[in-house]
Amino acid sequence: MEAAPTTQGNKAPAKPGDVLSREGEDAAGTSAGAVEEAMEEADMDEEEAILPGQVVMKDRMLVRVGYHREIMTHYDETIQRRKPCSRQEPLEEYLVVWRKNQVEFYQDWSTPFKERIKGYKRLCYIVPLSPTRTHMSIFNEADMSICLTTSADKLAHDMHLVLDSKTTRSTTMKDRVKQSKQAKWLQKGRKGTHVFVLKIAERSRAMDWYWEMWRELGGELPGRMDINIPSFSTTVRLALPEDEDMVGSKATCQAFSPKETIKTSYEMMAEAVDFDALVQQRSEQSGELDLKLAWKSIDGNVDWVAWDTTVQGKSRDWALLSGLAKQQGEKQPSVLQIRQANHRPRSLRLEDGSVLEDPPGVEGYLVRHTGGATAKEQVYLSVYDGCAYISLKANAYPPLVPAKEGSTPADLFPDVHHEHNEVERRRTSSFIEHSTGLVDMRDMEEVRMHTPETGVKTAIQLKRPEQCFDVRLTGGTISTFEARSVADAEEWVEKLKELASYWKRRHRVDARGRMDATAQSHGSLFAGTELDKGSDALLSNVWDWCVIKGCRPITMTGRLFVRKGKWTKYRRSRLMVLTGGCLIAFKVKAEDPVHERKQRYPLFGAYTFSGMLAQEEVHEGGHQSGLASQARVYQDGLQSTDGLEDRTFCVRLSAKPSTWGHSRTQPWERMADKKWATVPLSQASPFTLIFRTRSKLERDRWIWAINAEMERQVRDNVEVEEAHRNCGNVP
Repeated sequence: MEAAPTTQGNKAPAKPGDVLSREGEDAAGTSAGAVEEAMEEADMDEEEAILPGQVVMKDRMLVRVGYHREIMTHYDETIQRRKPCSRQEPLEEYLVVWRKNQVEFYQDWSTPFKERIKGYKRLCYIVPLSPTRTHMSIFNEADMSICLTTSADKLAHDMHLVLDSKTTRSTTMKDRVKQSKQAKWLQKGRKGTHVFVLKIAERSRAMDWYWEMWRELGGELPGRMDINIPSFSTTVRLALPEDEDMVGSKATCQAFSPKETIKTSYEMMAEAVDFDALVQQRSEQSGELDLKLAWKSIDGNVDWVAWDTTVQGKSRDWALLSGLAKQQGEKQPSVLQIRQANHRPRSLRLEDGSVLEDPPGVEGYLVRHTGGATAKEQVYLSVYDGCAYISLKANAYPPLVPAKEGSTPADLFPDVHHEHNEVERRRTSSFIEHSTGLVDMRDMEEVRMHTPETGVKTAIQLKRPEQCFDVRLTGGTISTFEARSVADAEEWVEKLKELASYWKRRHRVDARGRMDATAQSHGSLFAGTELDKGSDALLSNVWDWCVIKGCRPITMTGRLFVRKGKWTKYRRSRLMVLTGGCLIAFKVKAEDPVHERKQRYPLFGAYTFSGMLAQEEVHEGGHQSGLASQARVYQDGLQSTDGLEDRTFCVRLSAKPSTWGHSRTQPWERMADKKWATVPLSQASPFTLIFRTRSKLERDRWIWAINAEMERQVRDNVEVEEAHRNCGNVP
């Protein structure tokens, strides 16, 4: 066969219908061939039919139950602001069970030991999954909370049929319905709508619930799917087949899994242009291409299709189609894209075109002199992500001795190298959790070798002043450290200078990039235009894959305003570090540049929510509007005008922080022979952290990062997560 010319655009684009209609040898290696193969596998391995009463899915969720006087078929935050519910319960944790044609909500009995006597938990609510009676929508897109609305009148009719029926052989069902919360809600016979807002801990699990209930409620996929490829300024259109029985069959999910969809798009692009040459050219410019699917919202948020498996470790082929189903009910649907999965950049390009490389971190033992007769202590200092963490010598976790030069463990033993990186990440996380404080590298104004005029004033003379160096911090505070030798002290000075200079510029460049991406997104929102290539490329750096994959020991760091509970005041900003499945808070004081570590908040079993759900947890005066905006400028140059509601999010912990480490530990910290203590369902919040960020983009990034941290942890501890999710029995 004669080779095709390499001129770009030399071929007419193939029609999607023609590509998908190919058969036999012509379909081999194409999307149509993938569909045929998936159909054959589905015929050989049919799923068993779901029996009536069989538990299909079971999860712990935060649920807010409300009643609305009007008939509502769609309910979200926008409607909640305009037409709030006339009656609404606080957020409570339920065990939610999906059976064939209905969803049931269970809680613990108020009477002690009643669950042991009955053998199951208390039934509270039942929602029928019928397309003519129940409707589903996304309540909040940022935290993926789901809303179910159903007719209160028809629910009351069903309840009376059960209670008044004389043909029911067993009184068990009558007792369950009579003792439920729903019976009290419906006893007045009011007409209207029951509203159920569901918040699931993991976003991927929430998408799984949405996908399954959407199918049960008769949802329909569109006939086509458009995929935008911003790196190459083109769009690919794929035709979706019609399922004969239920939408989203196993064959369709496998044919349009994320991996197969990217492969199909590549094939269609290759038929239209010399795509290999374009890929080669782009790879030479920006390195190796790692293409992933993502949903880009109109305000610039990027929701990656990242998780190919469920939290139980099973295949999740519907990851893309579930996102497509979610877009059907959105007024402003997101755009499906194939984007470059960028990791956190290790270099910094300045406005003059110069490039600064990320200096390597530094850590080691030092003697800290702080003044006074006995004012010296042995500490371990380590620099990560723009912060210098200080720990006592007893709590130090030094790394292993470096290997000899010339060895290449990553090439010879990739599995060993991967395990080494995992151990190193856990070591760093444990060190930060046990540190005494940190210093923001931006607060280091000067680092130099010690002199009597600039060093800390001590009551005793330094025995080895030539081995000491001074660090002058913001506000004039000077700390003197002593190294083991003069060469070590000089190396510390050199490394700390490089790190301080780099991170001061890094923070300002990152703030400018995020402001530019936000401004361009808002501009395209009002002008109805797409982002330019430069601003669109910034989004992949803002929503980087290091957060999803956990490439670095620290997932995210930043300053937040924190309050503990609804009735307390916002404390001064805390520097929060997300690492090792925990949020670690450091106290920020203007007069003390060394920020003391205050508290550690384990995230296992926690819920993160924002928007109206979070704003209702905040008790503020009526003169403060959640939507009112006010211009603000921060230390790193970030400017923001977002309102209070757009900057607020909550983290509801599964237990008080004081109980962790005594009666229970996180699953990844427990000993192999120690049994996991299941956390009971909670009606009132055990402990809630209310955070306020500087901008809406920061809030969305924190929610996204916390969710990614929890997603990784539950997948690494499947057995414990399964026990946590399936706590208690249901009939």
